[in-house]
Amino acid sequence: MKLSVVVPVYNVEKYLSICIDSIINQSTKVYEVILVDDGSTDTSGTICDSYAEKYDYIKVIHKKNAGLGMARNTGLEKVTGDFVTFVDSDDYWDIDYVESIMAQIKETGCDTCKTSFRRVDLQENIIFEQAVSYDIYKNSDIKTKLLPRFIGSDIKEKDSIPMSSCCTIYSMDIINNNNLRFVSEREWISEDIIFNIDYYAKANFVVLSDYIGYNYRINPGSLTTKYLPGRLTKCKQIYYKECKVLNEIGIYEICRYRLKRQFMIYLTMCFAQLNRRTSGKTKKKIKDEIRHICKDKEVKEIICDYPVKGLGVKQRFFLWLVKNSFVTLLYLYYCI
Repeated sequence: MKLSVVVPVYNVEKYLSICIDSIINQSTKVYEVILVDDGSTDTSGTICDSYAEKYDYIKVIHKKNAGLGMARNTGLEKVTGDFVTFVDSDDYWDIDYVESIMAQIKETGCDTCKTSFRRVDLQENIIFEQAVSYDIYKNSDIKTKLLPRFIGSDIKEKDSIPMSSCCTIYSMDIINNNNLRFVSEREWISEDIIFNIDYYAKANFVVLSDYIGYNYRINPGSLTTKYLPGRLTKCKQIYYKECKVLNEIGIYEICRYRLKRQFMIYLTMCFAQLNRRTSGKTKKKIKDEIRHICKDKEVKEIICDYPVKGLGVKQRFFLWLVKNSFVTLLYLYYCI
């Protein structure tokens, strides 16, 4: 079983060596490492080249900047292993990550293994661990029981699983046989969601692992912490895209309320990014944008269909504020 690693790289000179060292120093060696320099303007490209000169199983691709999703696709084109995993270039693995995960794949014969992970700050201090319980899903259960958890939490419980393409070992047979590729995060608010829905709909045997060996570094400059003009439009776009794809594979009704619950989380992000420090907007412009979100016809249709009795007090209060367009309260709660 040969494991390939694809690492999209863009202007991460401060953390890149930590990431690559964590891969090459594994207790079980990987088959190949593909570093995709996505048009870096710092020394990241040079760092990649220095590793390729020392290790014959490290390949470097330099390309024009096009974003994370397209960089992953470029790496996938060069993969020759049986399995592939992705690592963001400011993240890193524990030394036994590959050994632990590949042992589970060998033991179970699964085609896909998704692990738990921990979030760390820029100084590598642990913030929290995102653990999932060990479980196995096969055949139709993947679509009807596992995939819905990637979409969002159920009405009655918080059972969602982060839809990250990192912390996952994918089968290259499934990817190649179905010509699966990532979309651009410049066009979609999440390139991971669309790829993973397509992938898990084709998977036959998935293991959820409770092992934690992936360290996800939280960077204040990441896309999730920046002001994104048109975020509401992008949130609606991904919502309707998921509705369409899930309907095509026959599980929309199973995922219906999970989708809406996840949309509510997207909605809170729309408000949170209006914070003065993040958006740089004046109080009046922030309130105008809040009012625009509350009055949006599609927003109202989506959230009004959700059975609020299944939500916690804070979530119910949030929906009540949005439904009734309490602009000032939303401003005070999210944007000060």
